[in-house]
Amino acid sequence: MDTLDFSINNPITEEQIEVLQRIRRNIRRSENEYALYFVECNLPNLRRQLIGELDNIDNLNLLTLDTADYPKNEGIHIDEWVHKQKNKYQNAKSKQPLDAINIIGLEQLLPTGSDEQIIKTVSELNWRRSYFQALKVPIIFWLPSYALELLATQASDFYDWYSDIYHFDSNLNQKKLAAFNQYNSLKHPDSKILSQHYQTSTEKESQLKSLRALLDEATTLNDQAYIRTLMADLFFSIGRLDEALMHWKDAMQIVIKMNNQVAEQTILSNISQVYQAQGNYDKALDCLMEAQRLGESLNFISDNGAISNNISLIYIARGDYKKALEELEKSLKIDAKIDDDVALSTRYINTGGIYYKTGEYDKALDYMNKALKISQDTGNKVGISHSFNGIASVYYNKGNKDLALKHLKKALKICEELGNKVLLSTVLYNISSIYFEQGNFDIALKHLNDSLSISRDIGDIENIDITLSTIESIRRTIR
Repeated sequence: MDTLDFSINNPITEEQIEVLQRIRRNIRRSENEYALYFVECNLPNLRRQLIGELDNIDNLNLLTLDTADYPKNEGIHIDEWVHKQKNKYQNAKSKQPLDAINIIGLEQLLPTGSDEQIIKTVSELNWRRSYFQALKVPIIFWLPSYALELLATQASDFYDWYSDIYHFDSNLNQKKLAAFNQYNSLKHPDSKILSQHYQTSTEKESQLKSLRALLDEATTLNDQAYIRTLMADLFFSIGRLDEALMHWKDAMQIVIKMNNQVAEQTILSNISQVYQAQGNYDKALDCLMEAQRLGESLNFISDNGAISNNISLIYIARGDYKKALEELEKSLKIDAKIDDDVALSTRYINTGGIYYKTGEYDKALDYMNKALKISQDTGNKVGISHSFNGIASVYYNKGNKDLALKHLKKALKICEELGNKVLLSTVLYNISSIYFEQGNFDIALKHLNDSLSISRDIGDIENIDITLSTIESIRRTIR
């Protein structure tokens, strides 16, 4: 799929200046008394630019707070934090009273989907709304469209207190710059691998919120489809499979409308990963065969390496290791031509997995270590965690349980950091096996129950059945 068309020219428009003048007039009219304003603006960089321009108008004395600095895990309410920052600012500056407080980034405390943070943030805004009034200064929340809509529907008691709402339309150059900055933020600064392979789950959640705002600014079908695929990749990487599937399917409808069969092939391959992660191998294989058919009809092979790799995973799951190895060999030949380190690491891990399944442990370890080195060199934390898990499996079957547990604990730490639920479930299960053999039944059961909870969350029916059976087996042993 084509990437977004970028530009870096981003002047503030005359229309935007006019809206800023309206905000300034209302701030002045408030005469340093409480007022609640909402500003709808989807582009983060534009928000900061507009705030900077507002700060320069008529010598307004403004304090700007970013909720990225809000210590949400320290038990302090949002309004208390704002009050504390206000006092700190005024004590340091010793200037005239504040004219207003700008608050940006509130959307980071709101949901992208099934986010528990909405319960805390929204309910807190509702029942503590009078505490904002006690600040005795105009408050201006700068929000993207989707977040403003969430406040209107989910925090109506707070939202209904507003004094005014302002909307900033962005021009084409501003949209292009926002897209350029957003896309670059998804790449590793050195290796350029994408964020789903190395960023923490918290960073990915932040990226998802920025992409959601950017989606509202997308003016072409290509941009809409591209942003949705980026969101789907991130959702998949943190185990929110239903949301990943929804965005990939939405992107699919768009590329079909555009008659972009190359993009359709890629999305079909990606959708197969969801079905494969949930143990629905028939649906996964259907998607991959359709993707393969498209590639052959277009004589387009760049995605065929990924398709062959994904087909091999299904053959591995079904125990057909000969066919799995044939597909991986196809994949490696294709990938050798396109210089993709993430892909190469994945193929090595899967090839090692086949040799592990067939009992050729030295070959398996060789491929796993090759994958580990590539992933470490590129900062691919997903690849590192998969490699550690694979290496641990080999050591386990060679009888070295201590070394296996050491590698599994490394994999566990990375999976938790990345929010990679699909692998996390497997790693927890594997750790439980070692604790069970060591006679640590309580610890084994804890890891199994954690694995079960994740499997239920991502809808992995096969793993749910296996884990329940193992839990019952341990309980019988304890009895």
